Amino acid sequence: MPDRKPLLPEVARRTAAWCGVLLLAAGVAAVAIWLCVALKTAVTPVLLALLGTALLRHVHRWCRCAPRSSA
Repeated sequence: MPDRKPLLPEVARRTAAWCGVLLLAAGVAAVAIWLCVALKTAVTPVLLALLGTALLRHVHRWCRCAPRSSA
């Protein structure tokens, strides 16, 4: 059985593969955005809580390491 020549050159096959990856990533992003819009009442508090946690992390670390007063 002789080696068969591919129908498309290597460059075309790589380009097609990358286009498929980009289409899949765009589809996943579109679904994620759609879900965020559809579930806005649930997503907004979660995002605010994550933001507050990230912003208060350093304050919490500082409070734990601060010396306690002997009052």
